[in-house]
Order: sequence, then structure tokens, then C-alpha cells
Amino acid sequence: MAEIIGSAGLWVLISLTVFSTLMRAVMNRMLGRRVSCVVYLLLTSAALVNLVWVYLTVPKWLYFWPPNPDFYWLAKLTMPLACVMVAGGMMLSLSGLRRALFDWPAGELGNVTGVMRITRHPVHWAVVLWAGGHMVANGDVVSVVFFGSFIVLSFSSTFLLDKNNAAVRGDAWGEHSRITSNFPFWAIIKGKNQLHFGELIRPAYIGSVVFIAATYFHEGYTGAIVF
Repeated sequence: MAEIIGSAGLWVLISLTVFSTLMRAVMNRMLGRRVSCVVYLLLTSAALVNLVWVYLTVPKWLYFWPPNPDFYWLAKLTMPLACVMVAGGMMLSLSGLRRALFDWPAGELGNVTGVMRITRHPVHWAVVLWAGGHMVANGDVVSVVFFGSFIVLSFSSTFLLDKNNAAVRGDAWGEHSRITSNFPFWAIIKGKNQLHFGELIRPAYIGSVVFIAATYFHEGYTGAIVF
């Protein structure tokens, strides 16, 4: 039990340090922006690989709640939306992964399309959906700690990203944040944006392909049968 808690805590701690404006400034000043990014990616990748390895090898015999087939449907319902959110986030630009996880180029802050109308952090919320559905479906202590670490990291990162972008982007970020929202659909509910379904066709198509592939191969790489 201590292994999974320690591994999850280490990964979250290392991952969150990059979102500290002070830590980022110190690293950039000491190592340069590109080198500090490489160092950060190496550290977080190593911590994540270790976390996954521990999760796969630690016995799962303690449960917060017993396995219940009715709970499996939560993962089945959240995964399609999560896949669409990831696909849409990656399609926002050719450098979609960098943009979705780190920051937005200053010249493109006003380019709000697709899933960006739903939330300005589509990848982070996709991770929350994925982790939340799987955490409830599993119920064992190890899985709750494992998937819970993804929820904590992704959810807190949305606020830290907003804080950092507000400090760096100034007025440009203020306008961008005004017409978008952190929480999904909130800007649309408040009337500050509108959902254009035509912009979601490609993300929905690609996300559906990803979901079908993940479902088909799920037993092979996790040992768990989806249907």
C-alpha cells in the first residue's frame, strides 16, 4: 500500500512543480526554457512509468466498495466523451499536445473553436472523466489511489494553468478567459459562447475510432473485459 501511495504522491508532486510560476522561472533561468522542459518531461515520465508499474504489480485485495457491474457503466459512458475531448484538444493545432498541456501561443488566444468552446482545458477534463469512471468501476484501494492521483493532478492543473497564463499573457488572456471556461459548458451556460456542432464532427469521428480501438484491445493490455 505504501508503494502505490508513495509513487502516486511523487508523480503528482513532480508534475505540479512545473505549474509553479516561481519554480518555472527558476528552472528557465538556470537551465533555459528548452532544457528545463526536457528535464521536466524526463522526470515526470519516469515518475509516471514507475506509478503504472507499481499499479500493475501491487496486489489489489482491499476495497473501499465491492465490485459492482452497475458501476462499470460509468466508465463506459464517460470514455466516449473523454476520447472526443482528447481528439478535439489535439486537433486545435499541429502542436496540439503542447498547447493542451502547457500554454497557448499569444497570437492564437482568440481562436476559440471546437471543444475549446466547451472548456479551455479539454485534455485535462478528459483525464478527469477517464480516471473518475475507472476509479468508481474498480473500487479497490490501489485503483482509487492510482486513478485519484490523475484526478487531483488534472483538476488542479487547470487552475494553475489559468493562473500562470493570466500572469504571462495579461490582457490577451483576460479576453480569452472571458469567452471560455475552465469547467465544461460553463461559458455556454452563461451565454458567453455557443456550441457549434459542426466543429465537433471531426473530433467525434476520431474520438470514436480511439474509443473503439481502446475497447477492443482493453482486455489485452489491462486484463479486464469491457463487455
